[in-house]
Amino acid sequence: MKHFSQILFSLIVILFFASLPFAKAQVNLTAIDDSIAYSGDPGLTTISITVVNTEPILSQITTIGFYFTLDFTANPLEDSLIWTMDVDVVPPGDTLEIDTVIDLCGSIDTLFPDYVSDGQEFYIGYLLDPDNIVTETNEGDNGGFFTPTLSIGCIDGIDETLISQPISLYPNPNDGHFTIEVPDDAKNFLAIAKNIITQTEVFHKTFASGGLKEIDLSSLPSGTYLLFFKWNDKFFRQLVVIEK
Repeated sequence: MKHFSQILFSLIVILFFASLPFAKAQVNLTAIDDSIAYSGDPGLTTISITVVNTEPILSQITTIGFYFTLDFTANPLEDSLIWTMDVDVVPPGDTLEIDTVIDLCGSIDTLFPDYVSDGQEFYIGYLLDPDNIVTETNEGDNGGFFTPTLSIGCIDGIDETLISQPISLYPNPNDGHFTIEVPDDAKNFLAIAKNIITQTEVFHKTFASGGLKEIDLSSLPSGTYLLFFKWNDKFFRQLVVIEK
C-alpha cells in the first residue's frame, strides 16, 4: 500500500496540471533547412522553431510536444528498409511520409528562457537512430533524402482545437492496467507514457486502428505518469496514477 505522503504528492501533481489554463497563442514551427541529405548513418538534425503571436498565459505552460512529418525518398537504385514505429519497405524512388512525435517535456524555464516573446527562436536536436528512424538498403549503399516539415503545434495548451474528440482512459488510478477507448476513425494511434518527475519515456506503442485498447504499465513502479496520445491530426494528454 502506498504511504500517505506518496498519495498526497500524486494528488498535488494532478491538481496542479488540472489547474493549468489553456493558452490561446499559436506557435509557428519553421525548419531552417528545407532538406537534409542523409547517408544512412545515425545523425543529428537541428530544427529551428519560431514562436509568434504569443500571449502572457503561454508562460504558464509546462509541457509542450511538437511533431513533424519526415518525407523520405528512397535511393533510385535499390529498395530501402525504413524503421520507424513500424517497418515499411519502400520501392525504388518512392516517397513515404513518416509521422514522428517529439516530446519536449519539462518546466517552462527549460523550454524557453523566462517568458516567450514574439519572434523568439529555440532549437530541437532530433537524433536519428535505430530507436527512431534509420534507413538500410537491401543491397548496395545506404541512401535516402529527408525533408522535415514542421506542422500543427503543441500537445499541451496551445491550440484547443487539436483536442476535438475526447477519449476515455480508465480505471485511474489503478495498478497499471489501463483501458482506453480509441476513436473508431483513428489510424496509427500512438500512445507514449513519461515519468512525470524524470520525464523519461517508459511506454511507446502504436495501434493500427481504433476500439478498446489496453495500455499496460503494470511493470512500472507506483507513481504519476503523463500519457500522450496522437491519432490522425489530433492530440490528447492525461495524467495517470499507478498504485500498488
